[in-house]
Amino acid sequence: MGFDLGDVHNGTVNVDVAPYRLVLTHPLRTLERVEWLAGYPAETFSFASAWLVWRRLRVPAMVYHPHPETKPEHGQQAGVVELLAPWLSGLLVGDEMEVWVDPAQGGFVAGVSAG
Repeated sequence: MGFDLGDVHNGTVNVDVAPYRLVLTHPLRTLERVEWLAGYPAETFSFASAWLVWRRLRVPAMVYHPHPETKPEHGQQAGVVELLAPWLSGLLVGDEMEVWVDPAQGGFVAGVSAG
């Protein structure tokens, strides 16, 4: 069973939200044990509806959350949120943006924990 990501750029926008961390309580979709790259163990990913506000533009986005227990070598910091979005022409490392997650699917909580 697949998941249509046709409207997003083939890459993530990584946003540091520390000292907060994202908690997905009811993700839009979870894909379990995806074998997407030969020679690597299967991974589990969750997705949640989101928006980002960048340079006064409100852009539809999607949280892309690789489950750390299925990707221990990745080492993503708990305060970093990965977003899938359309191509953002001119986006630079260090640009500020707001991130909003559908409150029915998750939210941000204070305190960054390991993993």
